[in-house]
Amino acid sequence: LKEAAYTLRASENTEAKMIIAEKAVKFVTAERSIYIDAGTTSMCFAQKLKDENLFVLTSAPNIAMELIKFHNIKVSLTGGKLNRETLSLSGYNAVEYVKGLNIDIAFMAASAFSINSGFTCGDYFEAEIKRLIMKKAQTNVMLMDSSKIDCGMPYTFAKLNDIDILITDEPLPADYIRAAKKAKVTVI
Repeated sequence: LKEAAYTLRASENTEAKMIIAEKAVKFVTAERSIYIDAGTTSMCFAQKLKDENLFVLTSAPNIAMELIKFHNIKVSLTGGKLNRETLSLSGYNAVEYVKGLNIDIAFMAASAFSINSGFTCGDYFEAEIKRLIMKKAQTNVMLMDSSKIDCGMPYTFAKLNDIDILITDEPLPADYIRAAKKAKVTVI
């Protein structure tokens, strides 16, 4: 399975992504270290941030370029190999750099989500960096539009009990709500 190109995904479900971004930005407070995952929903989130004192780590060069417009946000990239489809950096260099960082809140993105497979993506090395980021973060927030529910990609990087908050655009199906409650995940 291959993920659709970023340029194609950027034009899909834009209203849903903006709704998610509006909800997610409320969890950002100044003087924090945050991670913003690669992805089109993450880009919407980055565009909603205020110019306040933050350290932002991202695996997405396009998100870094968006954030560099702000004067008070310090921007750092993970480094690594660039994936053309996802515009995400990953691999050995990214992993080594992230090992030395502290992250207050990670705003994560998934290509797909199902109860059985969890949160998945289409690249092994991206799954690896996502797992590490989530271990390093104090709080993990998943930003995911409803079109990704009940779908799957080859590489699982997290299960429901690995996240703290799930922000989506529409109410989840009943079985997903039950699973989220069981995993003590706040669904917004």
